[in-house]
Amino acid sequence: MIIRTIASLKAPLFGGKLTVQFASNFRRVPPKKRLDLLNQALRQIRAEYDLAAEHHRIERRDEDARNAEAIGQPETA
Repeated sequence: MIIRTIASLKAPLFGGKLTVQFASNFRRVPPKKRLDLLNQALRQIRAEYDLAAEHHRIERRDEDARNAEAIGQPETA
């Protein structure tokens, strides 16, 4: 069984514009199969998005806690 790449995501690692580049023969895949493949990709992207959003929320919560702690403690010089 050969596994083919139908699309690739290209983006700079630390931000920038993401591009999705489909293989040239992707449009030749029957529409029903294309929809199935794209729905699978959408589910995986949504799951990864939700995970990244949760990690971002935790980072912000931790940063807020550090800032509150820093404000509550008088500086010693």
